[in-house]
Amino acid sequence: MLYTEAVINVVSPTEIAIDATVILPELHVAGADLAGELFSVGWWVEAAVFFPQEVAMVVSVPALGAAATDEAVILHTDPYTKLTAGFDYTFPWGSYVNLQYVHGLFAERGDALHDYFVLRLRHDFFDKKLTLTNGAVFETDAFEDVEDLYGVSLTYELLYKPFDNIDLALGHVLIDGVGASLFANMRHGDPTYVKAKVSF
Repeated sequence: MLYTEAVINVVSPTEIAIDATVILPELHVAGADLAGELFSVGWWVEAAVFFPQEVAMVVSVPALGAAATDEAVILHTDPYTKLTAGFDYTFPWGSYVNLQYVHGLFAERGDALHDYFVLRLRHDFFDKKLTLTNGAVFETDAFEDVEDLYGVSLTYELLYKPFDNIDLALGHVLIDGVGASLFANMRHGDPTYVKAKVSF
């Protein structure tokens, strides 16, 4: 078993210092993917089985003595599977749609894998000088009790290309969710952003 540790030191009545030891456990992965096109619709399926090492976390507060130490297994050796499947299509009038199902994002592991449905729509105007992109993500891990754990993210982006090598983008993201979802933790921070890219 591997161990990661967090030591909490009391500096003053209003201040603590945390000394954390972080590890990167060895991880064996077996995966496969398929992709193709059918009736002008692109499709893909990717799957991977992860075989993790067992990892325990030890949290201690030295100022409170030996009794203030706790150890818990945070990653078991049980294998788990991540999956991505989706399709994309470009309509005759130029609009593009991409729909994916994702079981387990890159930062998720073990039995804490969530399900994500990702939709992206894009349309070009004025000979691709202006592009409008809309995106939506729905997250849950409890289909039978979805009202208690879900997350939603909506993205709107307007891209302007005054020249072939310059991209100027203005976007906004709306985030909401409940429970222990990824988006629930970010629901108070709907960002608006500006991006610029120059290619040489």
